[in-house]
Amino acid sequence: MLLTKKLYSDWTEIQGEYEDYMASLDFNTLNEIEEYIRVDYKLTANKAKQEVNKINIALNDTIEIEL
Repeated sequence: MLLTKKLYSDWTEIQGEYEDYMASLDFNTLNEIEEYIRVDYKLTANKAKQEVNKINIALNDTIEIEL
């Protein structure tokens, strides 16, 4: 799964950038992302926090997280 801080105008812009694009979700906070991946991917709270925190330390606007 990719996380990005980059703002897109719509899903077609994302689709143009990522060949294997399937869907996008919009979140307002990192906590919302943590909760989503914790529940939907059945991660521990610690694993969800660890993955989402990667976006804070990343040098790039887009990162890949391991689910």
